[in-house]
Amino acid sequence: MVGWRMGVAMNLLLTSLTCVVAIVGFSLAISRDPGGSWDGTVIYTGACSTADHINLGLHAVVSIFAIVLLAGANYAFQVLSSPTRAEVDAAHASGRWLGIGIPSVGNLFHIGKTRGLVATGLVLVILALQILYHAALYTSHTVADVNLCGVSVNPSLLGTATLLNLILVMLLAWILFYAFKSSSQSLVSLGDAISSFLEHKDGYIQKSSNSNNWGVEKTAERRYCWFRIPSVPTWLLFVISWTVPTALAAAVFGRSLQSRQFTFSSFGSIDSSNYTNLNTPSTPLGTSIIAALPQLLLALLYLSTNYLLTTYYLCKEISLYSNQARSLRVTTSPQGSQTPSLYLTLPRPWSWFLVTFFTAMSFVLSQSVFSVAFDPVSIANMHSNGTGNTPRTVIGFSGTGLLILLVLLFVLFLVVIGQGFRPIEPLPGLPSIKTPTSRDISSCCHPDQGRWERREA
Repeated sequence: MVGWRMGVAMNLLLTSLTCVVAIVGFSLAISRDPGGSWDGTVIYTGACSTADHINLGLHAVVSIFAIVLLAGANYAFQVLSSPTRAEVDAAHASGRWLGIGIPSVGNLFHIGKTRGLVATGLVLVILALQILYHAALYTSHTVADVNLCGVSVNPSLLGTATLLNLILVMLLAWILFYAFKSSSQSLVSLGDAISSFLEHKDGYIQKSSNSNNWGVEKTAERRYCWFRIPSVPTWLLFVISWTVPTALAAAVFGRSLQSRQFTFSSFGSIDSSNYTNLNTPSTPLGTSIIAALPQLLLALLYLSTNYLLTTYYLCKEISLYSNQARSLRVTTSPQGSQTPSLYLTLPRPWSWFLVTFFTAMSFVLSQSVFSVAFDPVSIANMHSNGTGNTPRTVIGFSGTGLLILLVLLFVLFLVVIGQGFRPIEPLPGLPSIKTPTSRDISSCCHPDQGRWERREA
């Protein structure tokens, strides 16, 4: 098992381990709730300092699990959306071209229906998990005793998240064993596509070589910057997905500064002066879901950032083959001097950086916007149905957390823009400065001698 199959297998293992942990947590939550309440189970009651530490630790674990699952789902989505050679030929025959080496949504309309449906379900499941896992945890505070706090888990939300996690395991297993009849069918990476086009010429491209719509455009021999590689829609997607959470965080932070009760409290601390009542639902379940919704924006930002950086390195990789002879990096069964590769297009250091960075942002966000239940009597009775014992739930904001989150968002923006100013030298035979498509890759493999300029030695 090599290439993308090994990558999917590793993600399947991590997803399965996460599912086991979720099942154990769900079982413990149910066992600690003898009354059978599904609105919330108190897992700790005591000093607020201890509750702070437990809350931080649990949210750190949840953030790690959530982003690891998101990265694995993105990897699997890129594999699923990768076309087979037959699908590429069919697209070229109809005058269309497909994305190769990128997680392409547009490819879903030109690949097998089953793979398209599984890919769509994969995205919906992983986005829902980002909300549910974070919404399952919330803190509680007793008004009568300022030093008595608690940490609670919502069994209904945790159970739903566990079920979706199990579905994610089954989807990854299907991708690993049934998505493609054989590994050689899929053109997941640039090397897979080049290997296929070199072995079997693309007749549709050759027949259309005299048309302006086909073949490789000539580029001037001068240096360009990477920011010219992604298309305008790709840049718009990244800018929008970055601007929305940044603007919301800045707006909430600015609103908090105007409050007379605002203080830069300790990060993740339980302090009643930092809680704001936004007329949210009175039940912990509803408030927890609303407080966890920003995690969805963070997940979308991860996907758009990953896509943008992938287009950078796809163009870089194709440029490397023009400088000197290199072994093809393939994700299927290697032949001859071909090198098997676990990563698809984005190099592993960058993938690890994104996972680490977004895990930190997810954790900071969970400590910046959170749900808190204030019990007028006692935490032990906060889920009682008796009159006067119903807790009042609000959404709390941490000024310290929001400030850290804004700093991290701007750092991410600077990293992406900074990469865009890296120079790349287009050489004759390469596509024009853009994200290469199946058409461009095929044309590079079998150029029309009459339309190409050749670089003199």
